[in-house]
This record gives sequence, C-alpha cells and structure tokens, in this order.
Amino acid sequence: DWDGLTGSQEKAQGSKPFMPNSDMDGLDDREEYRLGTAAMHWGKDIDLYYRVVSVEPKFPVNVDDGFTTEVKKLIEDERDLTDNDDVSLSGIGSPRDLLYPAIGCPEFVDKSTSLKVMFNMSTSNAVIRVHLVSTQDSTYQVIWRTENNEIQLDNSGPDAFGRTIFNYSVTLPNDILTGLYNLTVYTSIDRFDAPHSVQVLDNFKTSFKFVQLTDVHIGNGWEWGKDNHNVGDFLALINRINKLEKPDFVTITGDLTDAGNTGETTYFKACLLKFNMPVFLTPGNHDHGDSAPNPGLDLGTIDNYNNYLVPRFNSGSEGDLDDYSFNYSDYHFIFFDSGGVTDIGLPLVDPPHLAGLTTDQLNWMKSDYNTAMAAGKTHTFIFTHGPIVGHGGAGTHNTYELTGDPDMPVQLKEDRDIPFVEWVNEQDMTVEAVFCGHMHMSGGYIDIDVNTINRENFNLYTSSIFFTQNVVYIETTTACAGYTHGG
Repeated sequence: DWDGLTGSQEKAQGSKPFMPNSDMDGLDDREEYRLGTAAMHWGKDIDLYYRVVSVEPKFPVNVDDGFTTEVKKLIEDERDLTDNDDVSLSGIGSPRDLLYPAIGCPEFVDKSTSLKVMFNMSTSNAVIRVHLVSTQDSTYQVIWRTENNEIQLDNSGPDAFGRTIFNYSVTLPNDILTGLYNLTVYTSIDRFDAPHSVQVLDNFKTSFKFVQLTDVHIGNGWEWGKDNHNVGDFLALINRINKLEKPDFVTITGDLTDAGNTGETTYFKACLLKFNMPVFLTPGNHDHGDSAPNPGLDLGTIDNYNNYLVPRFNSGSEGDLDDYSFNYSDYHFIFFDSGGVTDIGLPLVDPPHLAGLTTDQLNWMKSDYNTAMAAGKTHTFIFTHGPIVGHGGAGTHNTYELTGDPDMPVQLKEDRDIPFVEWVNEQDMTVEAVFCGHMHMSGGYIDIDVNTINRENFNLYTSSIFFTQNVVYIETTTACAGYTHGG
C-alpha cells in the first residue's frame, strides 16, 4: 500500500499491508490478487468491452440482408461480484491427437447431419468409442462404438505436417437433446478430451446473434507468477454474456493471453469453460509470444495455442499459421491468423505492427470462400486479430490511441494486404465485414479502396452501426480493464 512500512511493522501496529479496496470495485485487494484482477487500474479505462452482432435477413424492409452491431461495456458498478469466482485448473489439459473439433474451434451439427471427428493416428491406436456428454447435465451422454459399426471412417492419409490423419463421422440419433457438449474419443489405451466442442442444434437459425470479444490479455508477461491476471474481469464479462446477451456463439479475435505461455493459456482455457455457448478463437500477436515472458518459464509461442485451444488441423494454409472456417445458416465465417512480430517471446522495443496476409493465406481463403459459395452460402464474415486497415498505417499501429486524432490518414496496415482488399471488393458484397482487434479502439471503415485509402477522416464509425450495402472493416476495443497499451 506504499505507506513505507514493512509487513512486520504493519502487523505490529495493527494496520494492513494491503489497502482494503484500492480501485473501489468492492473486492479487497488480497481477493483481487487471488482472482487475478487488478487492484489498481493503471489504464485510462476500467470498463470491459464487447461487440454484439445481430444478423437479421430482410431487415429493414426493402433491404435484402443486413446486420446490426454495437459495442457494449460492463462498467464496475454493473459487475456481478457474486459470480466472480476463481477458476480451477484441474483437468485442463491438451486434446493432443484429437484435432477437431476443439474448444476453440467447435463444431455445429444439426440432427440431419453427422458429427465429424479428425484424429492424428501417427502416435495413437485406432478409435474405438466416441462420447458426447452434455455440459448442462453430466448424466446425459451419447456413445458410439466401433464394434457396433457406429463409427464410420470416411478417409485417411498424410497431411502437410507429416501426420497420418483419420477422419471419422458418427450419425446423431433423432432424439438427441440440443445444447453444448463435451467430446471424448477413446482408443484401446488412452482417452482424448475436447470440452465444449460440439453444439447440437435442431436447425440453423436464419436470424442469429454472436458476440465478438478481443484482446483479453490473460496473464501479465512482465511479472513473475501473474498468469491469472485479468481472470476475474474476464469471468465477470462471461457472466454478463451468459445471462444478458445469450448469443448463439462467441468469437474472440486474438491476444487471448499476454505472453502466450503455458500458465496463461491454461487459465484462459479454464475461463472458456464458463461460457454457455460455443466459442471460436483466432490467435493474436501476444499469443505468438509478443510480450515479455514470466522469468524462468517457457517463452510462450503459438505452440501453446495449438496444444490447448485450437490444434493445427487445417493443412491448407501456411505451416506456421492457423486458419479455418465454418458455416452457420447461409453465412460463412473465416478465421485467419494475422501472425506476430516474433515467436520467441522477447520484449519489443516498439509496439507490434503485424506483417499482413501471406500469399498462401490469401490463396487458401479464396479457395475456401469459393467452396462455401458453391455450397450455397450467400454471405461471409472474416475474423482476424491485426487490422487490415486503420488510422496511422504500417509502423504506427497505436498512434491514434495515443493522440486521439481522428484526422490521421486511414491506411492499409501493410502493403501485403492490398491483394486482400482488392479481392474483397470483387465479391459483389458477399463479404460483408472483416472483424479485428489489436488496436484497443472501436470503429468501422467502409468504402475502402486501395486507390483512395489515404483520405483523412475517412468513414470512421465509433459507436452503434448498421451496415447492409458496404464491406466494413470493424475494429473492437479490448475486453480487459486497465490494459490500454494498444496491441
């Protein structure tokens, strides 16, 4: 509490070594330390932000399709502290050879389709059982067995990473209960778990809602033993989303952790188990290790993201990047990894400004998009961490955050993103929006063209926005309190 007294001196005179409630949020500072929240909010902003996106076909009248989006916040006085419990790390492990689905890349399946399971057979025995257990009622489960010919091997073969991949499918019973499930796959000698990885639906909604979170920054890579930093705030935000928003699913666009080390990643995964709905992830530069590591601990690279959250199952993209997609109703959702500055977790002199898409990524995205359109999908949302466009351009990634000057030029973040913008503009508005984080600010950019992008004060939206006829590049601010470094 910075009063100049040691702990023993405080005890001798009956005073406390911790200030009772430094940030006036109702939690004793000692409880703050246990929960991983910040007893002192160092940033200019202590609220927790999230974006709600509502898809409403044919809304309003005379508009074919559209969506509304609004940034909301959970202020300190609104936090439900009774639900701000700590998380348990018991059983928080890696799915290992179970590649898909996963907690950070779950699978939607309705009763008319089959559940797909991707398994790495390079180091494992053949699959003999597949279990689904309801997250709402652990006594309710569905089991498929190889011995009963209930597990179908669709195909097998090597992938780009030298693994032998087996793709299985199982048919859902007509009377299966809808809801979120934990998946377990058994071989003759081992079990592999993917909690919260399967969402069973009666059918896909034509009108639906999802939430975008970004830049959660679990942990504090600059301090020893603070892997659970921001956990309490994240749990409060999850509680708000579960009880008030009740979206069909959640997306989190990177910087899930601060340093990407094992401790932070396991705490983040434990928090995900508090959601009542599926959560889709993409990594940020901090998940690649772009922050100082805890001294003496692992440096933190994308390996922890792959080992605990989203195994690398899509071999169609560049080997060190993690891109995937899924469908919901008529919409196609693409997630791509915008990369990091370094994969060794060392402190950076300058704020990160990400490298932009690779040629392999753009080629994969085009192929994936074409496949979805051929399958009858009519709209696309794209998610990544680093902005494609934004104030300040390449090399000045958080200048707008620092200066608050809205008249800075809106620029492409990197020249490598020019082909992406050109491709998006060629798709006849079937690509509706590109969502990102990283900048710790909220806004939207429309009518982006590579020939006119350097205009000042160019179509910046900062609050509630409605789009139907324009591709929009949407930035969302951070979901963690007191963390405003801008990346």
